Amino acid sequence: MLRIVALEGGQEQDQPGRIEDIVRRWGEYLDYLNAFYLLLDSAMLEVANFVYFDLHEITNRDAFRVHYEDGKSVGENIAMESVVSVFQMGRNLSNYSHGVPIEYDSRIMMRPVVSMDVIQRASTMFASVVSSPGSEKDLASFAKGLSEYKIGNYETL
Repeated sequence: MLRIVALEGGQEQDQPGRIEDIVRRWGEYLDYLNAFYLLLDSAMLEVANFVYFDLHEITNRDAFRVHYEDGKSVGENIAMESVVSVFQMGRNLSNYSHGVPIEYDSRIMMRPVVSMDVIQRASTMFASVVSSPGSEKDLASFAKGLSEYKIGNYETL
């Protein structure tokens, strides 16, 4: 989960915003998410010497907003147009088979654990991005370009 205070701009969650503001905020969050994804992928290579992530552009089909009241999650939309929904639903214990250990669930069984060293490295690099406004756009652009390159879409570069 990611919350950038500067992007929230003091907007109350129960007040509907103008569509232009919502679209702008989504675009800005997606820039931060794509920047973090690139940094996480890089940290995995740097720290663990392992290619785990299949870096691709994160879009509004992959991301979702979570709404909070008094520090507790009270709702979220489901990213139904993406495989993300499978893993998003895995956040709820009720979506697992009863009597079967969670580690044997097909959503988890074949997935390696990302070490805390990798997470820490990515988080440290991301903290410097957050403290340097505008750098998230450069990294997001690079992540999107790399994503297009990997699928053979060379004309967008």
